[in-house]
Amino acid sequence: MVFVVSLRTAIRRRRLVSEMLKGMGMRFTFIDAIDGDDASAVGADFACRETTADRNYIHRSKPITARELACSLSHIRAIKAASAVASQRALIVEDDVDFLCRDPMVLARLAQVAPSDAAYLQLQVASSATIEALHARYLSSGALYERKKRSPPYAFTDPALSAFTCHGTAAYIVTLAGMKNLLGRVLPDDRFLFPCKAAEVSSNKALVSDKLVYWAATNEHCHGYAIRAPVATTSAVDSYLHKDHVTNHRRAREAAISIFGECLAASSSADLRP
Repeated sequence: MVFVVSLRTAIRRRRLVSEMLKGMGMRFTFIDAIDGDDASAVGADFACRETTADRNYIHRSKPITARELACSLSHIRAIKAASAVASQRALIVEDDVDFLCRDPMVLARLAQVAPSDAAYLQLQVASSATIEALHARYLSSGALYERKKRSPPYAFTDPALSAFTCHGTAAYIVTLAGMKNLLGRVLPDDRFLFPCKAAEVSSNKALVSDKLVYWAATNEHCHGYAIRAPVATTSAVDSYLHKDHVTNHRRAREAAISIFGECLAASSSADLRP
């Protein structure tokens, strides 16, 4: 099952992603994203609690916007919805996702060969430099997945990749273990617990989208992984967050498209190793 995070007002995006997923023969449902321009709606979806064990604070000088928080909380909403119906895993996508690989059997296989300790599998990757670095590692080994750190969740565990960051929530598979980890941070009143003080929300970079969702899905036993072969990107046409978002995703899209064919050729003789 595919869960599509999308603003109810994003008519064009919804039409395009619906056409793509239907063409792939995939069942999907829309998860109405939280409107970041509605401050009360954003504030109603989270609470703050800081403990020594779960504190996660990464300073950002530029204030976190309500739209950025809304994006993070909307993904959490999608994972909560997925957990109610998914038995083992769920595919979460944003409404501007563009699957380069549109064979549902291949996508299913990507989940089947995932590492046994996976909390999530990131299928869309940015930046362009990271895509190229992961692509080189895929061609050299045939292994599909690169393990990521928990904190920060946009870094890799392999020191050889210390110069690269890995961002993106346009497409990822969250496993049952990942869902349970994240849901463990949801209060009985359905609010999600931010791992910081209330006064720190506006400056905590750790609350922005992939930084929060991927962190919350993992623990010391369950890890995050990024795919080395590009199978998904974004349309990179517009952004609900900021202009730089478009520029960064456009470069990542160009990199992903340029090497997709090479990865596809390599995978035809590979055994899709994790």
